[in-house]
Amino acid sequence: MYTIIEKVMILQKVDFFSRCTTQELSEIASISEEVAYQEGEIIFKEGDPNNALFIVLSGSVKLVKDEDEVGMIGPEEAFGVWSLFDEEPRLVAALAAEHSRLLRLDREDFFDLLSGQFDITRKIFQAVVGRLKGLIE
Repeated sequence: MYTIIEKVMILQKVDFFSRCTTQELSEIASISEEVAYQEGEIIFKEGDPNNALFIVLSGSVKLVKDEDEVGMIGPEEAFGVWSLFDEEPRLVAALAAEHSRLLRLDREDFFDLLSGQFDITRKIFQAVVGRLKGLIE
């Protein structure tokens, strides 16, 4: 099991959380959970509810769209990041490419945390706006 400090170090690498302080990241880390998947196990299917962000702790995850591989996610990389903000169904499926341990952050828990943390909310929105500006440029 990862400690809060180890989770914070991993969360720092997710661009949406890049503006958050260590203390704020520790609050986010405290609502995350570690989950394990065996090789080939489905993490979520295309069309499933968009309800959690994942970060690979170990192993790797294959992203699939219409049975075609569209990406491979490795250690300390996040996927499903937009699911914290978007309620539309998942556009891709995710499967464990090998035995994998992931950090999962559920949207409902995340919003519960944000409801009492204006500073975290502001910093995350600044990061989202920054990312959108980067995509436009």
